[in-house]
Order: sequence, then C-alpha cells, then structure tokens
Amino acid sequence: MFQKHLSEETRRKISQAKLGVKLPPFTKEHKRKISEALKGRKHPWAEKLVQRNFSENCSFGYVLGVILGDGSLYVGNLPTNQVYVLSLMAKDCDFVESFSYHYEQLTGRKAKVRSYYKNGKQYFQASPANKGLYELFLPIKHGKDYQRLLMLSEDVKKGLLAGFIDSEGYVLINEERRHIEIVNTDIELLKTIRKILESFNVFSNLHVYANRGTFNSNLPLGTLRINSFNSVKRLRELIHLHIARKESQLSKVNMLQIVPRRA
Repeated sequence: MFQKHLSEETRRKISQAKLGVKLPPFTKEHKRKISEALKGRKHPWAEKLVQRNFSENCSFGYVLGVILGDGSLYVGNLPTNQVYVLSLMAKDCDFVESFSYHYEQLTGRKAKVRSYYKNGKQYFQASPANKGLYELFLPIKHGKDYQRLLMLSEDVKKGLLAGFIDSEGYVLINEERRHIEIVNTDIELLKTIRKILESFNVFSNLHVYANRGTFNSNLPLGTLRINSFNSVKRLRELIHLHIARKESQLSKVNMLQIVPRRA
C-alpha cells in the first residue's frame, strides 16, 4: 500500500534491510521510510530497529534462530487491538534469559521473563510483542522461505546458528567422543542450516528417520550430526552457546588433543 509511493532506491533498501544484507549508511529519510515499512507507521522502536542494522547484529540472528527452533509466533487479541507476539517457553532459565537479552539488544525493549509451574515442572517464558519482527519472521518460519537465511550476513548467520543449536542441539564432548546433533522435523530447514554450516567449513551429515510419535508428530525426524574434530572445533570458534550445560560441553573441545580423522 504505502510502498507504491516510495522510490526504487528506497524500496531496494527496505528489501535488503529485511534480509539482513549489508547496507550503505542510511539517510534520515531512508530511516523514516524503512521504519514505516517495518511497522506500517512511524514509531520510535522501529527507528531504533533500523539504526541497529540487522546486517551487523548477531542478536537478530540469535532471536531468529530461537524462533525457528523452540520459539513460536502468534497473534493475540486485546480488547482494542491485536498484538503480534514472539514467544519462547523452556525449562532452561538461562536459555529464555538469553532470548530476552538478545531481543533487548536488537530492539532496545525489555522482554520480561516469567516463571510458572505446569504438571509439577517449572518453565520459563518470554513473550514480547513486536509487529515488525513478527512480519519479518513469519514468511521464514511459517512460509518456509529458507532461502532468505542464505542471504544473511556472516555475523547474523553466526547468531542464527547459536540460537538454533541452543534450541535444537545436543552437545557431548569428551576424550572419546565429539558429538553435536541438531534435531528437527523440518527437513528443508535442516538442509538450509547444513548449507550455512558448510559456508563456515563446518561439515555435517543429515540423517532422516521415521518418526514414531517423537515430538508429538508423525513427520519424518531429521538429525544433523557434526562428528569430526575439525568441524566441531571450527564451530566452537564461530559461536558460544547460552544454555550453560551445552556451552560447558562445547567449550571442552578447546582442551582436547585429538588427531582429526577427517575434515
């Protein structure tokens, strides 16, 4: 609607900003119009979002990685309007706090972490409302437009990997084994994550299994396995995880003196 009144140059900048492509410096006019494009109208938080520049912000990648994993997007109804929500619920408090931290780094707004009990187990949840990010993430998560992920800058991809492995990863590192698994029922998403890993010379094997009710789904279950010493070490050089037990395991790779068997 409003975009038909924008110049071709401004349209290009809006499109690139949404994809996280590195951009030349914005003029105030570009920032104003991109803010309108993100929100549908001018709003202070949208201005901050543009100024932080997705292309150099690993927090954008981390939040997106979490949403593609354990996170969710939904629209809530209030008495006077609708809210567009990014939500994460998990048993690991440090994971939810990390999601909240990166969200604040990205937007300048806090995402409150709440605790509650369900079936005798403690869970933590952060559910910030943000229409701009909701509209950016929706075609990727629900529309499965994963090609956009391959167009992100390297810093955003690193954040994406950290968020997705925090969500979906299992890490075991010791003298006998160096084993990282990323499990998900979306095989196409795993194939895209595999391509991103390969762009950093981190190599993995994709295995697809029949799903016998795991994760309350009948979809095939995909597993990315990173087993080689070189690839695990390269991944360690790229990212730090925010779930303490996973980060503790991944950090052990720096102390290992294993002769790599393959690249």
